[in-house]
Amino acid sequence: MSFIRFFCGFGIKSAFTLLHNARAKVLFIIMKEGEAGKTFLYSNSQVKIMASKHIIIGLIIGILVGGFAGFLVAPSPDVSGLESQVEQLQQQVSALQDDVSSKNTEISKLQAELSVLQIEKNTLESSLEMKNSAISHLEDQVTQLDDRVDFLENEVIRLENQVDFTFVDASFSRIEDTYSILEYWIGRANETIQVMVMLITHDELADALISAHNRGVEIKIIIDDDWLYSSGSDYQKILDAGMDIRGDERGGLMHHKVMIIDGYVIVVGSYNWSASAEGSNDENVLIIESLVVADEYLEEFNRIWGQTAPSEPPSEPPSPPPTAQYELTISISGSGSTEPSQGTHSYDEGSTIQVTAYPASGWDFDNWLLDEDNVGSQNPYSITINKDYELIAIFEEEPSPPPTEGVVVINEVEANPPGNDNYGSVYEWVELYNPSSVSVDIGGWKVSTTHGTTVTITIPQGTTLKPGKYFVVERGQQWIDNEDEKIVLKDADGNVKDRSKTIIDDYNDDRSWQRVPDGGSSWSFKSSTKNAPN
Repeated sequence: MSFIRFFCGFGIKSAFTLLHNARAKVLFIIMKEGEAGKTFLYSNSQVKIMASKHIIIGLIIGILVGGFAGFLVAPSPDVSGLESQVEQLQQQVSALQDDVSSKNTEISKLQAELSVLQIEKNTLESSLEMKNSAISHLEDQVTQLDDRVDFLENEVIRLENQVDFTFVDASFSRIEDTYSILEYWIGRANETIQVMVMLITHDELADALISAHNRGVEIKIIIDDDWLYSSGSDYQKILDAGMDIRGDERGGLMHHKVMIIDGYVIVVGSYNWSASAEGSNDENVLIIESLVVADEYLEEFNRIWGQTAPSEPPSEPPSPPPTAQYELTISISGSGSTEPSQGTHSYDEGSTIQVTAYPASGWDFDNWLLDEDNVGSQNPYSITINKDYELIAIFEEEPSPPPTEGVVVINEVEANPPGNDNYGSVYEWVELYNPSSVSVDIGGWKVSTTHGTTVTITIPQGTTLKPGKYFVVERGQQWIDNEDEKIVLKDADGNVKDRSKTIIDDYNDDRSWQRVPDGGSSWSFKSSTKNAPN
């Protein structure tokens, strides 16, 4: 390398020497021509060009000489090392090319996946757009339906205002305390009560009217003139209390049974205000609320009221007309007694007689038969005399207390649950109870009804009733009669294991007949305790 630097330096120095000589030669020519007194053949610019040419020629010659000298003396390059480096670089380039090819392949795959995803994205966006359109359409429909509902609700309100009719209640005598419903509505009166009935002999209803009058309610009553002083009539008591009660003297009977309360509550039906209507006859009462209907009845009341005259209490009430007499024959079935005693008794027409049954030791009173019709187990029993009657008190022997081991008894019977018994959602049921200290296998045992269309239900095999536990046999359809029904429990061999008392349940509610306490000999009609202690 020192040789290369030497010859390069030599060449450069030679170039500068040639440049210097060329410059000196030009100056010499100029001076010579000047000394000879010759006119200069070259202008100043020409002299400069000549000098520049000589300088350039000298520079070129120096560079060539120095370069050539450097080439001659420069050492030969190490070609084998360079070839090795080139080979390595080629290998690296090849590896990079393979890597680039692999990356390009991956890029192609990613681009393909991106293309698929883009298609899916476009599909989803299109589906989303359709869904949003459907949602928007449904929202429009919901809005329209809401508007329609608002319209229909307003229409219902408008129609209700036009109809102005509300059903409140209905009651049927003999199976309900209908008079207590009338008492309740009389007690709710605030301003006015108008009554049109044939007669008033029901003391509780007369007392309710007097109480309403005493608290400031204006009361007007029309009854039939022929029944003012009938047996048991409350006419005089109402008149003495200061109320305006009038007899209808027109031809025919005052046969309305209507009460209008505060100008909008109407009580109508077949119910006369008498004890016989409550306890002996099948009567009905319908209670509605309607200003329009009340106005119609008030118009009828005022029409009749205008044709009557105020009543004036006579100094001495006239003697009531002679009344007919009828016979009441009382007897028993079983062991017990009655008050009045057994036998035939005569009573005035319209008299209300109360008969009480007293069972003998070891016997229970079960029910009354009035002219062979079961009239229930109310004790004492009231009857209004308007014809000859035959009344029988039915006594049944008390069942022996259940033994303490290995027995099952009929513990509770729900014959008339709330709702319509013919629908599958309403279940009539019989509850069995094990009062003993051991478990009893009741698989294959049968629970049967005995009145009307009889039904037998078999308990599934493998059923065991543990001590102090309950088992309910039920059916989602009417199968237990509401009147004169007895339930019989038989084991798998057909042996009778227990019988219930005679079941009478005309009340469509949650009350049932049940032993009190569980497994005991006494029966009670009260709120049911299905699968729970009585």
